Amino acid sequence: MRKILVLFILGFGLTQSCNNKNCNNAICTEEFAMLLVKLSSSSNPSLNKIRTESILVEGNVVLERDSAKNAFQGQYFGLATDSHLRQLGYNKENSMLFKVYQSDSLIYTGQYVVATDCCHIDLKEGAINVVLP
Repeated sequence: MRKILVLFILGFGLTQSCNNKNCNNAICTEEFAMLLVKLSSSSNPSLNKIRTESILVEGNVVLERDSAKNAFQGQYFGLATDSHLRQLGYNKENSMLFKVYQSDSLIYTGQYVVATDCCHIDLKEGAINVVLP
């Protein structure tokens, strides 16, 4: 019973520290969050000559640049990761743009909302499966 009580207190403390406005004392899990967008195209199934950019609207900051050769399993492209917390800010919601280029021509722009706490990022709005023209 004592162990359960200790675990409950620790768990409650962890959840409260991530919701706290002051992130200096936050105790975060070792989980690493990545937001990925899955691209597909019937006219270009191998996604040749595709590259992407994810842009933080506030300040027009490019967070990620990816190409088909660097994409996870060839079709998942990075929007943001926990490593971008400093740029995104803590305990905020951020507007982002995800742009897809093929042979240097813009073929898709998607709007996203990414929320942060003291430890991790989370997708609030935006398509994670995108079918390109």
